[in-house]
Amino acid sequence: MKVLLVSGSVSNSGHGTVYLNNIHKNLKAIDTDVFVPKDAILADTDIDINRIHKSDLSFSKLSRQNYAKYGKLGMVKRGFDRVSNGIKFHKDLVKHLKTKNYDVVHILDSEYISYWYLAKKLKNNPIKLVYTLHASDFNLQSFSIGSVYKYLVKSMLNTSFSKTAHVVCHGEWIKDRLVLAFPKLKNKISGIDYPSNAYSKIDKDKLKAELGVPLDKTIISFLGMIRRDKKIEVAIQTIKQLPDNFHFVIAGSLSDYKIDEIESLIKEAKIENRVTKTLKYLSLKEYEDNFKASDIFLSTHSDSFPSASGPVSDARSYGVAVVVPPKGQLEMYVNINKVGQVANSHNAKDFADACLLVNSNIDQYKNNVIKVSQSLSWESFVNRHISIYNG
Repeated sequence: MKVLLVSGSVSNSGHGTVYLNNIHKNLKAIDTDVFVPKDAILADTDIDINRIHKSDLSFSKLSRQNYAKYGKLGMVKRGFDRVSNGIKFHKDLVKHLKTKNYDVVHILDSEYISYWYLAKKLKNNPIKLVYTLHASDFNLQSFSIGSVYKYLVKSMLNTSFSKTAHVVCHGEWIKDRLVLAFPKLKNKISGIDYPSNAYSKIDKDKLKAELGVPLDKTIISFLGMIRRDKKIEVAIQTIKQLPDNFHFVIAGSLSDYKIDEIESLIKEAKIENRVTKTLKYLSLKEYEDNFKASDIFLSTHSDSFPSASGPVSDARSYGVAVVVPPKGQLEMYVNINKVGQVANSHNAKDFADACLLVNSNIDQYKNNVIKVSQSLSWESFVNRHISIYNG
């Protein structure tokens, strides 16, 4: 069997790169290539250069920061550009498929209209097409641009599933929502929890000292790409609600915020002396070190975000308990695995109360996190994919 993994997000997402690399690494027994944009960030991966095939297209220009100058219309313009770029990327993919033979083409991420285009182009091709669908909210949730867009493309996406051999999503809650939205997926969809590396012992005090964060405080972290749907303003207000024995670490690149916005939010909350911030793209080591120094990972995603979260899953690798918002896949994951607390509602007071509950029994939560890290490994995740490829 020969497999091609396809990802566009490796141009502008650290998580996209880690995701692609770990799937490829655990498919070592299978002949596997990758297809990515020409500006793909693959320097830190284990992927053999001879396995990498590139589109002529760059995706990094789609960074949200590049659209800030357009104001409120920026995300609309970005949406149109994502569709245009996605179709061009898949045109290059179709050309590549004429030069090499694959049994399985697995689309790890894709804008929806461009996926419909690809499925249509491959309609009469014997290739088995597998699609990882990260979202779940295709019924109208609100009148936000994103929600309306997903609702409008729903019928197009449904058409593309006639060609799709199998859809993968990250969890049973998401799977149930997708089957409700797309009934024809009922017998060809798998909900597989987002994976992580297994926990290995960490000298937390040493990492705290190296990063210059207080050794005698509980470290609450907010890591990864900082986007508006992650609601960092709620996280900052959460720290304000907590006593002084909690310290806040913010580390990651700014997607659609500016540095002065973050600094202003911190100043308004009057917690300047309780925050350590690194507002830039993090190398893999920097990302890992910040996680290793953490005691609690705080996710304050907006209530319109019902999907899985890479950083919430990554917390397992470092024995870090989590606090997450109510509803969706994150609530189900935390409640089933007892790896932290779910806030009662999406406000700072309830997030703070959840942090206090976790901190009061931090060792038990850490033990639960370590146990789950062994069962939800990348190896078991990819083994499920191999079964899908062979099915």
